[in-house]
Amino acid sequence: MAFIYPRQTIGIIGGGMKSYALALTAKKMGFSVALMTDRQEPVLNIVDFPTVGDLEATEAVLDFTAGLPLVMFQDENINFQVLEALQNQTFLPQGSDILAITQDRYLEKTFLDDLNVNVAPYTTVVNLDDVRAGLASIGYPAVIKPIQKGLAHNRQEVLYRDEDIAYRTHFLEDTSAILESWVPVSQEFLIMVCKDQDQKIQLLPIIETFYDGHQLIAAMVAPRLATEVQTEIQRVAQRIAETVNYCGLFGVSFLLTATGNLYAQRIFPGTHTAADIYEQTTGVSQYELQLRTLLGWPLPKVTLQTNGALLMMLKIMEEASYTQIKIKPEWQFNYYPAAIANSVAEPIGEIFVTDDDRANLINRINATDLWYL
Repeated sequence: MAFIYPRQTIGIIGGGMKSYALALTAKKMGFSVALMTDRQEPVLNIVDFPTVGDLEATEAVLDFTAGLPLVMFQDENINFQVLEALQNQTFLPQGSDILAITQDRYLEKTFLDDLNVNVAPYTTVVNLDDVRAGLASIGYPAVIKPIQKGLAHNRQEVLYRDEDIAYRTHFLEDTSAILESWVPVSQEFLIMVCKDQDQKIQLLPIIETFYDGHQLIAAMVAPRLATEVQTEIQRVAQRIAETVNYCGLFGVSFLLTATGNLYAQRIFPGTHTAADIYEQTTGVSQYELQLRTLLGWPLPKVTLQTNGALLMMLKIMEEASYTQIKIKPEWQFNYYPAAIANSVAEPIGEIFVTDDDRANLINRINATDLWYL
């Protein structure tokens, strides 16, 4: 096992707010940070060696990482071939194998299928005839989306009837797609997992997540779920962790129907915004856990100490959030640096609320009329 000592410079590939939090945590742990992203953004102002470059260009990434004792990627939105080349030059403890699974929806589904994990019925399609044949088997409603996750934003569609096939599958002209049954969701959950360099696994507390479309709205621990559902979520996460060749933090999301059917939805390499609530409810930051696994540092035992919720502040809520600051002195307000939202639906920060009484926690949040748990 490689142990990385403080006072060295470690590298992060990719930007965004999660990389911002990772960099701040790394600096607190005694490291200098080199970071490469493909655009100007706030994280470049806090790292020691900022680089703006083409993350798709193998030589540019290799030049950036040369001489660094450790390099990490923040999420799955990175070129798989670049990472494979990077592994031959520097210490990349996360590896690239997990991305071969998570960047491709079909491979992710078959990976879960092979582990006998329950997933929504699915099939691959490349043309309209495939879609019609798939719908004959899967039925309506169904969701169609590109197989490559990087192409998915604003491109997935729900098919409710035959008339939807022609005008909601336009992206089939340039990519194959996956067609899967639409799941009538009652609740959504996320479990985060730590896997260190020695392949030791620690399951973290389950989080209940709340979405509006694809935008995370809130996250809560301890979640409202039956014991048997919790046990199954933990079993699936443990099985995935034992199988995947990976070091670091990753998450698995689940959908639960009103009739009690649980479906594994997807796997997230790296940190997850919803897991920001861990620091307030367990006393340990997910970013410190991620760094510890990759640096070869031992992991603390993570246990839930209180109930808590993360509330996303969207641009449309900005004025209302200022009102909450004035009347909620016990709530923690974290605004993103230099947040310039292009849309009223984009996040500008996070609010953290804790309470030993879960029912009271929920009631206090719902009373704002801004979030509903």
